[in-house]
Amino acid sequence: MRIIFLCNQFPYPPFSGMRRKILTFTKYLKKNNNKIYLFSLTPPQREFKEEIFEEIVIAKKVNFIEKFKFLIKGPFKKPIQISIYNNSKNIKFFKKYVKSIKPDIIFIDYIRSGDYALSLNLPKIINYDDPQSLKYKRMEEFLNEIENPFGEGIDFLPKLLKKVFLFKIFKKIILKYEIYTLKRYEREISKYYDLVLTNSKEDALYLKKNKIKNIGFFPPLIDREFYNFDPQNKKDIITFIGKMDYPPNPHAVLYFIKEILPELEKNYKGKFEFYVIGSKTPEWMFKLSNEKIKIVGEVEDIRPYLAESKVFVAPLKFGTGIKVKILEAMALGVPVVTTSVGIQGMNVKNGVHLFVEDEAKEFAKKVIILLKDENLRNEISKNARDYVFKNFDAENYVKRMERYFKNLCQNKIF
Repeated sequence: MRIIFLCNQFPYPPFSGMRRKILTFTKYLKKNNNKIYLFSLTPPQREFKEEIFEEIVIAKKVNFIEKFKFLIKGPFKKPIQISIYNNSKNIKFFKKYVKSIKPDIIFIDYIRSGDYALSLNLPKIINYDDPQSLKYKRMEEFLNEIENPFGEGIDFLPKLLKKVFLFKIFKKIILKYEIYTLKRYEREISKYYDLVLTNSKEDALYLKKNKIKNIGFFPPLIDREFYNFDPQNKKDIITFIGKMDYPPNPHAVLYFIKEILPELEKNYKGKFEFYVIGSKTPEWMFKLSNEKIKIVGEVEDIRPYLAESKVFVAPLKFGTGIKVKILEAMALGVPVVTTSVGIQGMNVKNGVHLFVEDEAKEFAKKVIILLKDENLRNEISKNARDYVFKNFDAENYVKRMERYFKNLCQNKIF
């Protein structure tokens, strides 16, 4: 099959769970002799050397005037972030490219690119991942603690407008507007696609309540080749990994440092270090570094850091969907301590596959237990790896989706 992927963000480097998922998905589609083409609305941040795509096309750069024009027009009809990414020249460019490639299927990655394939009469799939309206809804309670609730979505804005969006009063108004318009947009746009993919069953229930019917699952995909487990001598290192322009992640780091770290210092006699790894780490976070707290920032490969960590923590207070960072740690055999938010969409057992605690003192206790008890770490590690590879194996998922793709092309019901 010939499949075109349209991504609003170039999927490499795979700093986010969604980028990692697209790269893994396309890698296995390619291995199964499908021809994969990429049309990206943004250029790669680094040179991309993997031979996954038959061709890579980058959308035309949008200048300040065009951005401002679409931003002024858009909000009266659509969510702001949809308007930001919409550009009539690039929509025409994409349609022309589709006609030249003559694909069997169009795969739109993320809601921000939803308008690009509306009028194309071909089998179409759109990936909502975590529904954006739900994601914003869950941020409302914590808005005063969030510097940028819009994440990388506002990177498309001119610098002056970006600053306006982040003023406290405008931030609140814009978030409410986006929640309302995105929910409506998610419902309306779904009618133009054969399948709407989302991250978890919890997200699917939310979409069903929004009267969306054609829902399928696109969970995080774990590549056995990438997460080949190589145990090393573990150190007393506690690690957190997350893209820092995604609001739940910096919020979780601050919560750990302010509430959980003091409990560890008070009750654990040994020396330990807390590593924070992630792209788009802001300057203020680097200033938190000291002898105990190591703000690393962006790294090429997370595996060496996780390989020497005794515990992975994800003290998330809000968020949506299945958390890729947690699955990655589990796949590499690092015991996880997280919150009830961290296990959303996962059918795991507390104390078997990982530990779940919502209170800072109890969270710290579980971290200490894992730092001390090697046998328990090994037991949790084995259970976690078995769970991840059974439920999120990339190769198995791609085989199922290929059958769906073939049936869709033949107008059959999967």
